[in-house]
Amino acid sequence: MQMPNHMKKIPIIGFVAKSGTGKTTLICKLLKMFDDDNINVAVIKGSHHNFDIDIPGKDSYKLRSCGASCVLLSSPYKWVMMANRKKEHIPNLQDELNRLNQDNLDLIIVEGFKNEDYLKIEINRKELKNELLYRIDKKIIAVASDYKINLPNSLTLLDINNIKQIYSFLKQILFTTS
Repeated sequence: MQMPNHMKKIPIIGFVAKSGTGKTTLICKLLKMFDDDNINVAVIKGSHHNFDIDIPGKDSYKLRSCGASCVLLSSPYKWVMMANRKKEHIPNLQDELNRLNQDNLDLIIVEGFKNEDYLKIEINRKELKNELLYRIDKKIIAVASDYKINLPNSLTLLDINNIKQIYSFLKQILFTTS
C-alpha cells in the first residue's frame, strides 16, 4: 500500500559550491530530466543578497510598500507570495521547508544553505581552484567535478559533464528503499 503524499517524507538533496561554479546550470539540466520522468520537484535557493521580484508601479508592489507584510499574487497560470521580513534575518532551511506545500512534491532540491544538516552534492571545477568542502561537511555524499579527485570510499565522484550519471545517482540514493 502506497503512503498518501501528505504523510510521506519528501527526499531533500542539496548542491553546494562557491558562487560561479555552476550549481544552477546543473540543477536546471536535472530538473528537465525529473520533469520528463514526472517527478515533481521544488527548489529552494538561498541568497545572501537583498532582492525583489516585484516591479515598482504594479499594484502588488504598491501594497507591500504601503505596509502589507505579505502579498499573494494569483492568476490562472501561476501564483507568487512576496513577504517582507521585519528585520534582517538569516533564514534557516527548516523555516523555508515549512513554507512549501509539499502535498504534490516528490523531491526538494536545495541550492545553498551549505551550513545546514542535509544531504548534499558538492560541485567543484578544476579551473576555479576552490577548496573542497567535503573535508569539513560530513553531509556531502558526492562530488561532481570536471577532474579526477581522490575521495574517501564513503563519497562518490561524479562527472559534472555527465548529467545522466548524476541523474541516475540521484534517483538511486533518493528513491530506492532498502
